[in-house]
Amino acid sequence: IVTSEVSIMQAYVDHIKMNDTCCIIDLGHKTSKVYFVQGRQVVSNHTSYVAGSAINEVISKTYQISLENAIIYKHENAFMLNDEQLEEVFNPLIMDLKRWEIGHRVKFGSSIDKFYIFGGTSNINNIDNFIYYHTGIPVETLPPLLDLKNDYTAHDKNFYLAKMMAISQKAPSSIINFLTGKFQTASNAFISVHSAVFIWVRTTFIALLLILGLVGERFIFLQNQNKEADKKIKALLS
Repeated sequence: IVTSEVSIMQAYVDHIKMNDTCCIIDLGHKTSKVYFVQGRQVVSNHTSYVAGSAINEVISKTYQISLENAIIYKHENAFMLNDEQLEEVFNPLIMDLKRWEIGHRVKFGSSIDKFYIFGGTSNINNIDNFIYYHTGIPVETLPPLLDLKNDYTAHDKNFYLAKMMAISQKAPSSIINFLTGKFQTASNAFISVHSAVFIWVRTTFIALLLILGLVGERFIFLQNQNKEADKKIKALLS
């Protein structure tokens, strides 16, 4: 199965046995990824283009400096932004979070209890309070993975995703099976495949239709065209 960010997040949720109905927000540099979790399953995911790069543009515009110097300023000043700058950058993300949270409630009938944030942009001071103020939903740092050996960056939010990838390789998805009904594996099997006979019969039927179509074209349409072409060639030679 091809590894994706959704499968990595699912592996993390399974690993820490997350029972919350919550939303995990990966505040990255180019994009922010949002994952809604319910019943230990990632039930939906979304992408916002409000991220760390937007902060660089705001700092550059506010202080009339280049983007390169804005990046240096952001890092050296520990991601310090005032309320006005936070609103200018993150208001679109807040609106998206509210919209996606409403969609979750409508589809699944349950409210989000908590936001979990991680990623480099989550280092911004008071970003958690800012999201809580505008959404009314508590915000916490994503619980770290503490069971990795020789891990000296356990609480560094910049390395969370890399550790999740390691966890996803340690506990891969369940193997595809051909069992159905009560013989099917538990709900943590991501792919449910019908019986081999069911697939084989329908594949064979489709293949026969294609073969009949090609044979019909060969002996009905093409043969008549070949006869007409032979007549024209004989007429030219005579």
